[in-house]
Amino acid sequence: MNCPRLQQYYQKIYTVMHRQHLIINAFLFVLLWFYPNIGFGQYVKNVPEAFDEISSEPEVIILSNEINEPSIGGHFQGVQVLQQNGTQKIFISGSSQSKAYLLQADLTSKKTDKLITLMNEPFRHAGGFQVSEPYLAVGIEDNILKTYSKVSLYISKTLNFQKQSQN
Repeated sequence: MNCPRLQQYYQKIYTVMHRQHLIINAFLFVLLWFYPNIGFGQYVKNVPEAFDEISSEPEVIILSNEINEPSIGGHFQGVQVLQQNGTQKIFISGSSQSKAYLLQADLTSKKTDKLITLMNEPFRHAGGFQVSEPYLAVGIEDNILKTYSKVSLYISKTLNFQKQSQN
C-alpha cells in the first residue's frame, strides 16, 4: 500500500523521536564528562594500591544456620556484605528446584536471620549479585530450559529487601 500522507506522518514521527534520542544522549554524555564518578557506585583513586591492600589469606566465616533453606537441586552462588546503621549483614544467593533466594546472616552473631525469596520457578537460579547501598541487583535464570533470564533490582529499607523492578 502506497500512501504518501501516511509515509510523511511516519517520517515526522521518526524525525521527532530521533531528535529526542540525540538530545538525551548528548545530555548524558555531557553529564558523565563533567561528573564521571556519578556513573559508578564507588571511586578509587589508586586501583593498584587498593588491590595491594587486599589480603591474600581468606577469612573463614562459619555461620550457625537453623533455617531450612531449599538446597535440593541447587547451590550457593554469590556473597555480598551490607552494612546499615552499624549492623553488618552477609547475603548469600542460592538456587534450588523451586526458587531463587538470598540467605541473610548477621556477622556479629554469626547466625542466619532469614531466607528471602527472590523469584519462584521457573526462575530458580540466582547468580552472582551486587550490593550498593541501598540497592541489590541480581541476575536470575531459568536453569532448566536455559532460554530466559531476568535482572531484578531490590531496595533495602533497614535490611529488608523489597523488589523494585517488574520483570
